[in-house]
Amino acid sequence: MMTERKFLEPSELVTRGVYEVFSRNLIWAVWSGDDWLGLRHKFEWRLDSSEFDVKAIRFIEMLPPHLGIWTYQQRANGGLSENKELLHYFLELKDREKETDFFV
Repeated sequence: MMTERKFLEPSELVTRGVYEVFSRNLIWAVWSGDDWLGLRHKFEWRLDSSEFDVKAIRFIEMLPPHLGIWTYQQRANGGLSENKELLHYFLELKDREKETDFFV
C-alpha cells in the first residue's frame, strides 16, 4: 500500500523560506513570494527557477538576510547565473545534508 505524500499548502509558505521540494528540476528551493529559485543538477550544479510543478515537502530554514533572491526580470536578464552567493549557499546546504541528520 502506497502512502500519499503530504505537501505544504501554498498558504504555509514563507517568503525567503528554504524548502525541500518535490519537483522535476529542483532539489531545494527558496520561495520568493511569486516563484521558486533553487538548486538543480543537470550535468552540473546550478541555480534554476520555476513557477510551476514545485511542491514544498518541508521547511528547512530562512534564507540568510545577506543573500538576495533576485526578481524574475533580473533572472531573465542573466542575473541568475551571476548570483554566485546564492549558489554557494545551496551547495553548502547540500554538504550539510551529508554531515547531519538535519534533513531527516
